[in-house]
Amino acid sequence: MRFAAPLFILLISLGLVACSSETESTGDGSATPDDNVVAMVNDVAITADMLDLHIQRRAGPRAARLSEDERETLLLELVEMELIAQDARDHEMDDNARVKAQVENMRRAVLAHERIEHLHREPFDDEMLEQLYGERFADRPHREYRIRQILLESRDDAEAILKELADGAEFADLAQRYSAGPGASDGGDPGWMAADQMADAVAERVMELSPGEYSEQPVETSHGWYVIKLQTMRTARPPEFDAVRGILQAMLMDQRVKAYLQELRDAGNVMLYRPESNEQEDAD
Repeated sequence: MRFAAPLFILLISLGLVACSSETESTGDGSATPDDNVVAMVNDVAITADMLDLHIQRRAGPRAARLSEDERETLLLELVEMELIAQDARDHEMDDNARVKAQVENMRRAVLAHERIEHLHREPFDDEMLEQLYGERFADRPHREYRIRQILLESRDDAEAILKELADGAEFADLAQRYSAGPGASDGGDPGWMAADQMADAVAERVMELSPGEYSEQPVETSHGWYVIKLQTMRTARPPEFDAVRGILQAMLMDQRVKAYLQELRDAGNVMLYRPESNEQEDAD
């Protein structure tokens, strides 16, 4: 595995990296690193947590398999970024209004991400899953779906496809030209599938569509970004509970997050300002 990207490209790709941390002082001005510190840069600590986050960001699922040399390379990237950040502060760039706004936005994003991740870590008990299973599967006819799908590498590519569809392009033609998924040569038609045979996010979206409709937003999965059209559906035997457990959990998680956001909106006091008209608007 190589990490040969020039540092300035890395910094742009990361958007913003803040790895400065105050450490305990001995009283003579020198810092005293604790067991969690993996490097000191002019008396500023880089911690093991910072390094782990950086490794995860750069290596993704391969992070656990990195060699010591590869970890050392990524540590040196953090050191270089800290040196650049310190030099930027010496040039008073941290006082720039746009820099301050970016730092504040990153702070919000990290906190919001952590809060949502906390919601994701709270498990659902089987009673909740079984109730939803009854509502969505067992207590009503089970369906199989005939879809068309276009699998793309990025959200931007998927949004470009959606624009072509809005302009009147044929779904099957676009699938043949652009899709990297099963059935591309057949216009993106992988054949009849039950919900549990699809990626959870795809199945959830398909079940929201009526025949002839396509998803108006890209669907993200571990394989890439999908644009999906529902052609038709038919009744079949309901799937076993365990076969759709993941779909049920995704549905309940979506409900949980939406309810959480609605609670925040209801409890919050939010005003939207329109500078061009000097008007205020309640954000309900």
